[in-house]
Amino acid sequence: MLERYRCRVYVFEPIPAFADQIDLRFRDDPRVVLLRAAIGSVTGTRAFHLRNDATSTADLGDGLPSSGPTDQVDSTVVTAEVMAIGDLDHLEVDRVDLLAMNIEGGEYELIPLLAESGWLERVDRLLIQFHEISPTSRLERERCHLLLAESHRCDWDYPFVWESWTQVGGGSVT
Repeated sequence: MLERYRCRVYVFEPIPAFADQIDLRFRDDPRVVLLRAAIGSVTGTRAFHLRNDATSTADLGDGLPSSGPTDQVDSTVVTAEVMAIGDLDHLEVDRVDLLAMNIEGGEYELIPLLAESGWLERVDRLLIQFHEISPTSRLERERCHLLLAESHRCDWDYPFVWESWTQVGGGSVT
């Protein structure tokens, strides 16, 4: 995407080890801005649970659908930085062409924050992977869909895999 569209990319990665990998890969590319934080309602720190290829703020031992015997492995807890959504304004970004969101259950908190703060209306297109992390995940996804539908239309939807939403009116996407 960097080469094809010559775009600027803001990467929010709260897990230090993952952020280090991103930094190593893109440190010489000024178009990639790495922010070593998650986005939340308030600035501070938060515990993240890491297990295999899953990261979550929820305790992954409870309610996460099992994908086999490796799910029985305990998670590792990492404390990471959280940036308040209001602090995003210091980035001086007026519009976001594409927001890709694969945040292991954090989407249920972030989408309402984006809507409440007015940031959702500044995003032309979203690619979202919703995750089944609890018995209420389907209901929470529906709530997020209602918020998204206020300013965006769903282009396609493979439930709990990926879905695409494009802004209707006002955005740069036709």
